[in-house]
Amino acid sequence: MPAPLMSREELVARLLELFRERGYDGASLSDVSAATSLGKSSLYHHFPGGKQDMGAAVLEQAGAWLERDIIGALSAERPPLRRLDAMFAAVRSFYGGGTRPCILGALVTGSARKLFQPELTQTFRRWMQALAAMLTEAGVGAATARELAEDLVVSVQGALIVSRGTDDPDVFGDTLRRQHARLKSALDAASR
Repeated sequence: MPAPLMSREELVARLLELFRERGYDGASLSDVSAATSLGKSSLYHHFPGGKQDMGAAVLEQAGAWLERDIIGALSAERPPLRRLDAMFAAVRSFYGGGTRPCILGALVTGSARKLFQPELTQTFRRWMQALAAMLTEAGVGAATARELAEDLVVSVQGALIVSRGTDDPDVFGDTLRRQHARLKSALDAASR
């Protein structure tokens, strides 16, 4: 697709993949230009604030994914186990079964952390709160639900790092299976 015809959504999707792979600080303006097929002047036309605007757009797109695919799955009108299954399917898909780095992880290090800390905090908390709310609604005690939700998000993030570091996506898949079983067990216990 020629660059002038590329939608902003596609530009941001390409930036998301670049920042995932190289990190915010590791992605040079030349890398951004190559990834988007846009020259520097065109990049500044789309993102007047430069790289910071690009990072904000990427974080906004990641937040939209979270709202649509994670929060949407957890708050849907269906049985709790089906909500849980949908959330895990979305996580597997977004992270390519453990082969794709976490965009949030790429933005919590280096200079990006200072620039985007409030948004990052909100994104992680939003996921944990939505999962805890679904578990609580299903009858899991509030304290246990919060602990399970936090453990899930921490496990997903850690598994992504270890999967990439060992070049073994099975670490991610195995972690998701264990977390799924743990959350399913909590739902089963709450339904008795």
